[in-house]
Amino acid sequence: MGYASLLMCVTGGGAQDSYADAVLSFAQSHQAKVSAIYAINPVPPYLLTADYLPPPMTAEYLKDEEELEQKSRALVETRAKALGMSIDWHLEHSLPLDGVCRHSPYYDLITVPAGTDITATTDGSGLPAELVMSVGNPVMIIPPTTRSAGIGKRVLIAWKPSREATRAIHDALPLLRQAEKVTVLKIGVNANSTSEDADKLVSHLAAHGVRSETLFEMADGRIVGSVVLDVIQRLNCDLLVMGGYGHSRLRELLLGGVTRHVLRHLSIPVFMSH
Repeated sequence: MGYASLLMCVTGGGAQDSYADAVLSFAQSHQAKVSAIYAINPVPPYLLTADYLPPPMTAEYLKDEEELEQKSRALVETRAKALGMSIDWHLEHSLPLDGVCRHSPYYDLITVPAGTDITATTDGSGLPAELVMSVGNPVMIIPPTTRSAGIGKRVLIAWKPSREATRAIHDALPLLRQAEKVTVLKIGVNANSTSEDADKLVSHLAAHGVRSETLFEMADGRIVGSVVLDVIQRLNCDLLVMGGYGHSRLRELLLGGVTRHVLRHLSIPVFMSH
């Protein structure tokens, strides 16, 4: 069973050609139906810190946002038509996080561009990280450097036997089955570290029709997030699968160190579940 439906977040500055092409190509390869969502915050973000702004400034802000939404829709629909696809378009007048959360239960996977405007949430943490913590779906975060085709051919799994990572692995099974190469990375942090956990996952994945191999890498004083990024570059991976660590309380997002480091230095798409 694959991904039947995909929700594409188009917000925080409008659609980008590379993001639209990457998402639509991925959806096409999985025969997934695509819906796009664009959220216009009805309250200008600068009003959160300003004591007062006259109505004309608010009206101008909304006009600019509506024009950006129309341009974004035209771009995505044009890109979809070129691939022989059609999309559903949803316009929300709300915080992007709230809008996406309302639609998310009805989709198998959510995509969001990396570096989305920090005004996407009230606490300034950014939409990609908040989505990982807030929705019940896997989230694929896509940086602007992503190539339009080939997401998921060479996959790296950043593995430790945790609830979050286990959830991410099972959510990613449809794309792992289609991958040409899957590497399970276990990072050793002390002399007692072994590859045993990764070897067990390789066996488990084989039972699901996924061929993979273990890579055991010692941190040797490096932070774990840097080790993950180094391996991505060395193996020329095009997708990272990992758990989203941290928690969200009253929209005060507290990310784990590895998750935060990877999101800040993202060069390839990352598939995350919490």
